[in-house]
Order: sequence, then structure tokens, then C-alpha cells
Amino acid sequence: MGASPTIYCLDNVTDYLQFERLCHDLMSLEGYKSIEPLGGFSDKGRDAIEMDTSNQTTIFAYSVREDRYVKLMEDSRKIHKYGHTCDKLVFITTAHFSASERDVAVNSIYDDFGWTLDLYGVERLRVLLDAKYPPVKLNHPQIF
Repeated sequence: MGASPTIYCLDNVTDYLQFERLCHDLMSLEGYKSIEPLGGFSDKGRDAIEMDTSNQTTIFAYSVREDRYVKLMEDSRKIHKYGHTCDKLVFITTAHFSASERDVAVNSIYDDFGWTLDLYGVERLRVLLDAKYPPVKLNHPQIF
């Protein structure tokens, strides 16, 4: 596989707050129209939330850490510990993961917490940024 400038930039993100903004923008474009950014630090596992018209609550958690599964579980435990309503968890990471790692994560979140997990790894982010929403990169020069 050839080198991807988008993946290179995502692999080297150092501005975490800007990465959160990028994720908020992408999720808004992906149909989460009433996403409410929370983020920053001490967010109790939630970088953003959304309650849709059917009162389903989606919580968003973002990570640039390589230990993506550890971070996913840390954020999930915080969400559970603080009693936040959650029907769906969207976890966005700059990490690479295999199909079997994805399956383990989806099943673990459902088995442990009863939530649906929508997982975005670096390849899925690349597709969004290069094929679906290329202009978004122009709004984030700190990353790209």
C-alpha cells in the first residue's frame, strides 16, 4: 500500500484539541447534527454527546493514543461510573486495528455495558477525509 499523507498526518497528531474539533466536524457531517462538544480535560469519558429526536443518547470519545483498546475501556468505564445515559458509543482513534480487534471491541462494549459501538480507526478517517469530505482538511491546518 502506498503512503497516505492523510494517515501520516493523523499518525503524528500533537494538537489534541484540534483533533477533537476535527472529529466534531466529521461527526456533524456524518449525520450527528446536534452534536454537543464537551471535550477538553476531565470530561468524564465524553468528548461530545448527542440526543437524537427519538431520545437515543450517543456519546463520542476520541483518542490519539496507540493503546486504543485500553483508552476505549477507560472511557467506557468512566461513562458507566458517572452514570451517563448512553445508548451508543462512537469511538474515534488515530490508531490502526485489525478486523478481529474491531470485533473484540464491539462485542466487549456490548457485553460489558449494553451499548452499541461505532468504531472509527485511521483508515475509516482517511476515507472520510480523502474521499467523502476533502474540504474538511482545509479547516484544520494544525493537523494537515
